Amino acid sequence: MIRLILHTLWARRRRNGWLLAELILVSVISWAIFDPVIVSLHDRSLPLGYDAGRMAVVSFGELPSEAPGYDAAAWDSAGRMRTLESIMLRVRQHPDVALATPLIGVGFPGGNGSMQTSLPLPKDTLNTRWNTLEYVAGQQFFETFAFRPSRGRTLKELSDYLCREHEYIMTEDLLQVGWGDTDPRGKFLPWITNGDTNYIEVPGAIGPIKKRLDEKPRPFLIRSMDPAQIAWRVSSSMQVALRLKDGVSMTRFLHDFQPWMLENLKAGNLYANKVQCYRTMLEDQAYATSTALFRRNLALSVFFLVNLCLGVAGTFWVQTRSRREEVGVHLSFGATPCRIRAMLLLEGFVLVTLAVAVGCLIYWNYAMVDGLAAGSTAERYVGLYWTDNFSVHFAVISLVVYVVLLAVTLFGVWMPARRISRIPPTEALRDE
Repeated sequence: MIRLILHTLWARRRRNGWLLAELILVSVISWAIFDPVIVSLHDRSLPLGYDAGRMAVVSFGELPSEAPGYDAAAWDSAGRMRTLESIMLRVRQHPDVALATPLIGVGFPGGNGSMQTSLPLPKDTLNTRWNTLEYVAGQQFFETFAFRPSRGRTLKELSDYLCREHEYIMTEDLLQVGWGDTDPRGKFLPWITNGDTNYIEVPGAIGPIKKRLDEKPRPFLIRSMDPAQIAWRVSSSMQVALRLKDGVSMTRFLHDFQPWMLENLKAGNLYANKVQCYRTMLEDQAYATSTALFRRNLALSVFFLVNLCLGVAGTFWVQTRSRREEVGVHLSFGATPCRIRAMLLLEGFVLVTLAVAVGCLIYWNYAMVDGLAAGSTAERYVGLYWTDNFSVHFAVISLVVYVVLLAVTLFGVWMPARRISRIPPTEALRDE
């Protein structure tokens, strides 16, 4: 049958040439459209690395200096620290709150900014600048977020840990990049000062985490804030993240907590003015930055897929129906309906396979210059996810394009082939 199929394809080379050109064009366009959408779907499907659905975040406002009630004497360093301690004590005393931690600055999951630090890792020869998170030691940071603990210190021990200079807690993916495994125990960082090399032990690690919903997890360095700098960051930019007790409804909590915080969360020159679910905050951030673009690309992909089904399937439908006489000849020589359908389907299979191979080769030349879709995260860390590995990435998207085109084409062949393979040979040859 293979020889017959190849002979038939060659005999109809003019018509098949146009079909092949159409399929090649469609495969290239499919690559360009499907690649960013699939990568974005992959990144968004990855876990956050913590349970944001059980968390809420409280935002604060600060009285201006000319406002009634402003206390200038309480706004020195000691006064700001008293304000922080008072707010945290009151939040933790709420009957629905299990844990709470202050979020000062931008260095936390969901923060509106980013910080980066260069760190010499044994297997990192590019002197990469790594993203950095900060926490206030002794304030339940790791427990409130409920990160997945790695081997070594517990979440409580990490929350209470006060990092020394050049000392960092790490995420497991950063350990993988730097040492090739995810165990923080026995890992030391070389640090050269005044010509002397000091080796600083990695105090602990947590599982991979995402800073934003629409990104894949990034390698992070995590360190405690300098105690001397904490007080001056207590301002209107401060937030408090809290974790609800088991069994507490988030909807009911937000409804009850709003009037309570307006009455009770006032200290120094700060006052609570907003509370929302932590995941809602992350969704709002994603919507403001990339969700609109993602939805546009997704809608474009769906629109293209529908037109692909109508166009390619319709073309093969018409081509297959036009071969009634040829099918009648095969039937008159004893071919079975099953054999006829198999022959027509295999012809479509050969055309699609050849077209996708050529189309992917064309796109491969483009991708070698401009690269493949990277999603919302600009950084690439080779080997951590399949989207970071060029060869695997290219193979996966090529397979998706191939499967989609093959399914559409075979559908367009199967329906008319099923009908014309069942008609009597005399009826098929009536117009011959």
